[in-house]
Amino acid sequence: MELSKEDIQKVKNKADEHYSFFNRIINSMSNEVEAEEFITCIINDYLWDVNLTVVRSLKYPENDIKDFWNNSADQYVNELAKEELLARDFIINTVIVYTCNKEKILNDNEEINDISNDYYLSEGIDYFFSKKYKYQLLQLTQPDLIMLNKILSRLGMKKISMSEIRLVKSAIKYI
Repeated sequence: MELSKEDIQKVKNKADEHYSFFNRIINSMSNEVEAEEFITCIINDYLWDVNLTVVRSLKYPENDIKDFWNNSADQYVNELAKEELLARDFIINTVIVYTCNKEKILNDNEEINDISNDYYLSEGIDYFFSKKYKYQLLQLTQPDLIMLNKILSRLGMKKISMSEIRLVKSAIKYI
């Protein structure tokens, strides 16, 4: 069964809103700072994957909504809305991926935007929107944490607190 015109419009409207939301994050990043350039590239990889290609596929009966969202415009729209709410997790996890692979990324002969998709695909979309960062905060150095908190603050998002880090340290003692 094909999507109705109303469903197609609903998908396009939410996709536009979603794209604008993440584009505001991109516009706040500096391409002069490698970590922020990496965040921008990962967001662009994500937007291409779940937004731009999906909207482009709507002109065909066999489209991404049918193939990946059980032909449910509501399921797709709800997923985009949920991912907007989890943008902070996305930023934190992207910074952790960057800091854990910084040397490899910076020593690669390719541009960051050429290799970001490899990291996006290898980690998977679910990782970026997960709470897994809570177990990886200790991998951040003090300068990395300061950089991350500056980014979160600039975006109006809650910064990582020392109590969150202490909680991770205490939880690791019991593992």
